[in-house]
Amino acid sequence: MTKTMAGTLALLGVVAMGSARMLSLQDYDAEVARQAAAQKATQQKMENAANQQNKARRDFLKAQEAQSTGSLASAVNAAAEQKKKENDLKFKALQQSSKELMDLSEKTFNQIHSSGGQAVFVSLFLDLDKMEKLIKDMRKNAK
Repeated sequence: MTKTMAGTLALLGVVAMGSARMLSLQDYDAEVARQAAAQKATQQKMENAANQQNKARRDFLKAQEAQSTGSLASAVNAAAEQKKKENDLKFKALQQSSKELMDLSEKTFNQIHSSGGQAVFVSLFLDLDKMEKLIKDMRKNAK
């Protein structure tokens, strides 16, 4: 019986030692799994932070693009308005010059018809010079 008991005890010792190794391997595997989970959680946090930074950059760039587009549109509108005002001023100056030219031309015509061959005098040359100046102004404003 002692042999049987010794064998049983030996068998129990071997099983206990084997289980102890298994328990220690299970502890090791559990520790590795915990470390892997912690590492994965850390990596996930880093990815989330990187995603938040990328989103913040995209939002900033979109806002900057919207602001630039708005500023460009305002500048284009201001330039168009300025060009319109400039064209209006040129048109008014053209109207004024053409009216003056018409009046001066009519005055000169009347003087020439009333004076006949004696029409070449100083005021005619002054009127012609003024007509040339008005025509130059009209050409400049018509461009």
